[in-house]
Amino acid sequence: MPPGPTLRQRFNIQASDWCELAAQFYQALLGSRIEGRPVDLDPFAVDNSDTQKKLVGRTYAGVDGYCPLAVYLGRLRCCLELALCPGVQHSARESEYNLERALPLAASLVTGLLSVACRFGLLLCQADAGNLRPGRGLWARNGFSIIKWNPRKTPVETVAAARAGDAGTAWQTLRPGKRECAWHEALELAGVGGASNPARRVYRLIERIIDKHGNALLLPEYVLEGWTTTLPGRFSPAEFLAVPCLAK
Repeated sequence: MPPGPTLRQRFNIQASDWCELAAQFYQALLGSRIEGRPVDLDPFAVDNSDTQKKLVGRTYAGVDGYCPLAVYLGRLRCCLELALCPGVQHSARESEYNLERALPLAASLVTGLLSVACRFGLLLCQADAGNLRPGRGLWARNGFSIIKWNPRKTPVETVAAARAGDAGTAWQTLRPGKRECAWHEALELAGVGGASNPARRVYRLIERIIDKHGNALLLPEYVLEGWTTTLPGRFSPAEFLAVPCLAK
């Protein structure tokens, strides 16, 4: 082995070639082991409090550290990408560069599609709303997407009253004192280069008047959830909610 400085210099010179070679080995190894499941993208906080490491910052979790972006695939959740990001950096910032590597790799590893869309032979990606914009064009090229919607500013009681007053709403009783309904609406997302990018948002509203312990509630309790998806409209809201990652 050469001295440390010389070895580092050689690594720097040939780094790009070796990275490509490592990716080929990785693809060949995982290609024989992956079973079809969705691709999950999610940042998480790493606690590096009381350290002097470079780019350690205050994370969304309230600790000082880093916020890596992880991309998992398969039932065994094989890690395709783990990008170390500064703690103060937003999860969506520069994540398109990570997705440019991870999503084509995931698409090449999966022979059939994941979850309910297996008959289409494409890839189903799951992420939260923070990664909607950077991954939009990549998801359009590599398959379908399901993005969790954040109802933070939505008046849930107003939505619930509208659903309850709509005779066309189909409610499903899950147990005494608990029922739910589902519906969807068409959306038009901004595509790459201004191209049309049709999508829809699927909603689920859960109403509880009796809690799980059998106690009657003074006021109904509502939970509103939603997902922005590019899955074809032939999937009804009930079929969409049957996706294993969404079903309760």
